[in-house]
Amino acid sequence: MLRSQLEGDDASARCRFKPFLSVSKHLCGAATDLMLRCVNHYNSSDMGQERTNLCKGGAVALCCHHLCNWRDYVGKDFLRGVLGLNQTDFQRLLQYSHWTSLAEGSSYDAATEEASQMAKHELCLKRQIGRYCKRIIDFGRVAFLRSSKAGYGDAVELVEYCDAKLTPENCLLAFGGTTPARK
Repeated sequence: MLRSQLEGDDASARCRFKPFLSVSKHLCGAATDLMLRCVNHYNSSDMGQERTNLCKGGAVALCCHHLCNWRDYVGKDFLRGVLGLNQTDFQRLLQYSHWTSLAEGSSYDAATEEASQMAKHELCLKRQIGRYCKRIIDFGRVAFLRSSKAGYGDAVELVEYCDAKLTPENCLLAFGGTTPARK
């Protein structure tokens, strides 16, 4: 039923839905983009005479960026227009985003003390690059929700909900309602 509603223009079928919040934990890669596309669809559709935002807001714990794909990614306008990136660049972002999860004891550890120090520095640097790549992908999603017909405007933000030392997958995409006060 959901597929037919997304493809068709059957407003009477959509009217059966009540307002909802979209909450997810571990909605991997492209699944996050598909969910954001659905939210945008429901909020930009006319229900009778006036526009009704069915999805009042949501929170998505972002993860598995390396499983995104160009076809489904919602932040293409941001990547192209703001950063001047293309599909090939996006593929590199996906590849490097996986570096965030590189572990000690991987092939980057070396036999000698000096080489070991160099390897630890390289590992730290790669993890940071991976984190930056994840945030670029996530900023594209923020830009999509702010500029889309979803109706969230500035009520969209990325929130780090725990220390990156606990988990590198520590970012939440929050949208709708009011934005929390900044400290």
